[in-house]
Amino acid sequence: MTSPNDPLELPCGLTLPNRIMKAAMSEALANSEHSPDGRLEQLYRTWGEGGYGLLITGNVMVDRTQLGEPGNVVINLTKGGGPGSLAHEWWHSADNYFGKEFGAGGFVTDGVKVDRLRDAMKSAFASVRTATQTPALRQRAAELDKRKGKPYWNTPLELSARAFESYVIAKLQDQSAANDYLANVVDEEAWNISEEARAKFVGKA
Repeated sequence: MTSPNDPLELPCGLTLPNRIMKAAMSEALANSEHSPDGRLEQLYRTWGEGGYGLLITGNVMVDRTQLGEPGNVVINLTKGGGPGSLAHEWWHSADNYFGKEFGAGGFVTDGVKVDRLRDAMKSAFASVRTATQTPALRQRAAELDKRKGKPYWNTPLELSARAFESYVIAKLQDQSAANDYLANVVDEEAWNISEEARAKFVGKA
């Protein structure tokens, strides 16, 4: 007879350690800006350490004008155009999360040790570092860094984040879609103008 404590193999090939699941709920713990804060982090940390086989995240709204109830977390994806960098910053957030939760802190792509991370994830991050450290990419990034006073483009953090941007753009293109709020891409001429203007009024970063 099947027990709730028995493992469960999913169609995707992943095996859950048991059959105990937390269903999707609306925690209503966002702050006044509809962003998650320490309360939500602590709640999911507690659930994550509680031995569940599967945790399904709670409601996340995609339009702050269409809330289910007060306290909903919102990632506003209704903006279809205009400068944005959600994909870029999401990658930095994930990179930092795994570095903090499974290592000594910092970012995994920056070389922090993550001894507690699963081997499959270690391998995935290693592949990202390898793919974003090719001579061609490094050379292009080094050329861009000549506009700045210190390395920026040619760092593992930025190379990996911009690679993820390109991945998101490619996946959108596969669906004949584009959203420069998720990943903002400008042509070379416009980028050069913006960089020159920034350097003139702000100075080199």
